[in-house]
Amino acid sequence: MDKKKFLDISLSVGLPIVLYAILFTPNLTPVHELTITTSGAVKTVLIEVFQIAIILAALIFGTKIKLADTGLYSFKIYDLLKVIFGLMTILIVFFAFNLIFACFGQQNDLKVKLQTSYLALAAMMLSVGYCEEFFFRVYAFESFRKYIDGRISAIISALLFCCGHFYEGFAAVIIIFFMRLGFQYLYKKYRSIHVLAIVHALFNVISTVISSSL
Repeated sequence: MDKKKFLDISLSVGLPIVLYAILFTPNLTPVHELTITTSGAVKTVLIEVFQIAIILAALIFGTKIKLADTGLYSFKIYDLLKVIFGLMTILIVFFAFNLIFACFGQQNDLKVKLQTSYLALAAMMLSVGYCEEFFFRVYAFESFRKYIDGRISAIISALLFCCGHFYEGFAAVIIIFFMRLGFQYLYKKYRSIHVLAIVHALFNVISTVISSSL
């Protein structure tokens, strides 16, 4: 194997794994209660913005993908219809699998305490949405796809995402896996990072508000 090909494989396969381990360190310890405060939300936004900058640099120099191809520079009013369709798709997957697991007595027992405004919560979730969608749905997926079949690449990127959610329990991980495949479908259909990130943020806000009200 020549040096150029070795470097290309390292950037396409190795670098995403390394960045994943650094930026999204998996938490395997079960968590039963999560508190979201205003200071925590602000801190999260700052961290996510920093991580987005790193991911964009890796995306540009590691995959040679043009940011224009991710839909970063375009978002039209009618794209809101795509957001609505995407959110409905993800919610259907979420509630369908929750119902299935509930029938077997398996439920996500993570409780959320919301101690901040909805505006701060929305800002936090939007930053999380852009960061995670840029990494898992675009960067990791496109990097792996250079040497792996697209469907396998989608599964691997979904599994990586799930590894960061073991703290929510087994049922949550399975549900999240199929939701991530749903997001990958939306990426293939729309090629719009804005649609993905907004749908992601809206889902997180909805699920957080519901969990905090239970």
